Amino acid sequence: MGFADIFTIVEKLDAPVLADYPLNCINCDEQEVKEKVIEAHKILMGLNASNADTFRNLVNMLENC
Repeated sequence: MGFADIFTIVEKLDAPVLADYPLNCINCDEQEVKEKVIEAHKILMGLNASNADTFRNLVNMLENC
């Protein structure tokens, strides 16, 4: 998906990564979730041409429903 072009991907860490604070759940309505999913896939599409081709139809479908 192009992550290796942006991030250094490692198989094993020298030390465990501990969360500074727990993630809080928030209540979102369906429209908010849909907007976040579209936003995330548009970001993925921007990483490379392959992702753009892979996710174009999904984004179009979500934007039009």
